[in-house]
Amino acid sequence: LKSVPGLDAASIVWPLPLGQARWLGQYTAGDVSQDARAYAQYSLVSPDIFETLRVPIVSGRSFSRADPRHVVVISENLAERAFPGRSALGRFLAASPWGAESVPFEVIGIVRDVRYADLREPPPETIYFDSRGWSWTDWEVNVVVRGAATLSNLVPQLREELAALDPSIPLSQPRMLRGYLDDQLARNRLAVSLAGVFALMAAALALVGLYGVISFTTGERSREIGIRMALGAARTRVMTGVLRRAMSLTAVGIGLGLAGSWFLTQAIETLLFEVTATDPATFAVVAGVLAGVAMLASYLPARRATRIEPVRVLRAE
Repeated sequence: LKSVPGLDAASIVWPLPLGQARWLGQYTAGDVSQDARAYAQYSLVSPDIFETLRVPIVSGRSFSRADPRHVVVISENLAERAFPGRSALGRFLAASPWGAESVPFEVIGIVRDVRYADLREPPPETIYFDSRGWSWTDWEVNVVVRGAATLSNLVPQLREELAALDPSIPLSQPRMLRGYLDDQLARNRLAVSLAGVFALMAAALALVGLYGVISFTTGERSREIGIRMALGAARTRVMTGVLRRAMSLTAVGIGLGLAGSWFLTQAIETLLFEVTATDPATFAVVAGVLAGVAMLASYLPARRATRIEPVRVLRAE
C-alpha cells in the first residue's frame, strides 16, 4: 500500500483508536503486582504505526525486524505507574495476549498516551504488540494510511492493491479518521450548540435590559444633575459621580451573577473537552462585556444631562 501514489505512510493497527472495538488484558510490571489486577488496552501494530498516526515516541524506539517476538512498546501513563521515578526501557512486564497464561515482554519504547474508546475518558494504559508475530487469518485488520490523496481517489487504488494480493480480501468501511472523531463529538456538539444559542439569547436580553434600566435610572436624575450644576458643581465631577454609582451597582450584579454561574457550570461539565467548566477567560470576557454595556448605558444619559442648562432646570422646579 505504501507504493500507492499520494500516500506518505501505511500501517496496521487493531483495535483502531476511537473505533468501536476494545481489547483489554491484564498485566503485571514493576510496582504493579498480580494482586493489583491492572488492565491495559492491548493493541497490535506494525512498526511504523506511531509515525503514521503521529504519536510521539517519548523514549526508546519502535519495533524493528531484528527484534525477537517478545518485545513491547508501552504508553507513558503505564510506564509512570509501573516504574515510577525510573526508566521502563529494558525492563519486563507480563501480559497475556495469546490466552490466559502471562508471558514476559521486554519494554523497548515508550509513547505518548492515546485516547482509544471515548474522548471523555482518560487515555488508557496501553501495551503495543508487534503485529508481525501474529496470524491474521481470522482477524479483521485496520489499515491506516496518511497522505495528500482524497478518500474518493484513494479507495479504488487500495482495492486494486488488495485484489492483487488476494481477491478474497474485502476492503470494508473506508473512512477518514476525522469521521471517527466527529462520531465521538456529535452528541456534545449538538448539546453545546443548543446551549450556545440559548446563552446568546440570554446575553442579548441581559444586555438590553441592563442598558435600559441604567439608562432610565440615570435619566431620572437629570433634574438632580441640573440642580447640582446650578449650585456650582463641575460637569466632569457630576459625570464621574453618575458613572461611579452606576458601576458600583453593576459590580454588585456581576459579582452575584458570577457566583451563581460558578455553581451552575457543573451542569455542563460533562459536555466539555479539555476545558474546565470554570474557564477564567470565559468569565472575564462575559464580565467585561456586561461592564462595558453598563458604562455605555450610564455615560450617554449622564452626558445628555450635563448639557442641560441649569437655569432651565431651576425654572422647571
